[in-house]
Amino acid sequence: MSESEKTINKQDAGKDASQYVIFEIDREEYGVKLVDLKEIIKILELTPLPNAPQFFAGVFNLRGKIIPVIDLEKRFSLKREAPRVSEHILITEQGSDLYGMIVDKVVGTIRIAAEKIQKPQSIGVFKIHESYIDGLATLEQKGGRLVIILNIKKILSPEELAELGKAIVNH
Repeated sequence: MSESEKTINKQDAGKDASQYVIFEIDREEYGVKLVDLKEIIKILELTPLPNAPQFFAGVFNLRGKIIPVIDLEKRFSLKREAPRVSEHILITEQGSDLYGMIVDKVVGTIRIAAEKIQKPQSIGVFKIHESYIDGLATLEQKGGRLVIILNIKKILSPEELAELGKAIVNH
């Protein structure tokens, strides 16, 4: 194979790679596509709202816009093994609605090729419901650690977002 063929092959492999933000919840690593996030901020004080769903953590003001925040640990019904120390909120957008997700900490970003992400087998071994999972990736750069790739669009349904919006308006 010539050098130009090797270069083309590398470029082709890179076309299917996407940038992912890797974060932790209770020492498990998860990833979401970077393009699905608006920003990542340090955790701050949230204002709780009465009669909100159990997984709803509260709201905060981000540059004049009220942002609802969900607790991914509660959303996924996780039973924590280690004491909680949450450091970050991931801000995402679904439709025209912004919302935040509390995570323990953001580990970093990494490019993952599409072929490195395997569809999960339905064997019930995950701590979270499989409907939230897009796939599993083994990070060779991280010593072969497994990262659960989440489908951010399935974390909150449009109906749940509307319910959060009503809770904010009625507050």
